[in-house]
Amino acid sequence: MRVRLVRHESALQRRAQLSVGHEVVAREEGLYVLAEDVRSLWNVGSLFRTADGLGVAHLFLCGITGIPPHPDIQRTALGAHEVVSWSYTTHGFAAVDAARRLGCRVVALETTDRSVPLRAALCHRPMLLIVGNEVDGVSPELLERADETVHIPMHGIKHSLNVAVAAGIALWHYTHERPTVRDFSGDSPMMGGMKGEL
Repeated sequence: MRVRLVRHESALQRRAQLSVGHEVVAREEGLYVLAEDVRSLWNVGSLFRTADGLGVAHLFLCGITGIPPHPDIQRTALGAHEVVSWSYTTHGFAAVDAARRLGCRVVALETTDRSVPLRAALCHRPMLLIVGNEVDGVSPELLERADETVHIPMHGIKHSLNVAVAAGIALWHYTHERPTVRDFSGDSPMMGGMKGEL
């Protein structure tokens, strides 16, 4: 099956001009996120804002996940959708395959019988973090393709956090822990080779 990956170009074109005050915003080399079937456009916007704030190199959107431009995404992204490199594909498999070609370790954020607590997870580069649907989580098909599954331990009556909040916690962990593996292969973290069909 051939799946087309549509890539948003303007974020890369603006990246060189992006600055906050006098400090140029640096992207986290080798850190990618895949949002699978995230139904809330506000959550999608929050993922963009978190990706920008923590320097994610590229955000993959797939399935029913909404894409910019949309007023509800813009409401929570606050312009981050204009500076974060992103692409859309119907199936998450295409994004996982693209990330693997870059040498990424694939990590799913989901509570399963084999998931490890986030605080015990090793930090790898390059890495693709998969987050899933607000109700159903990451699909079994993508869980099977993950190299590792991690979860955020919960202490209340709920078993999970909002997807955007959980992604923020996990991304903060992965950007503030020293990588245990730093093996860049394939294209640059700017996703320069991700044009056209996969």
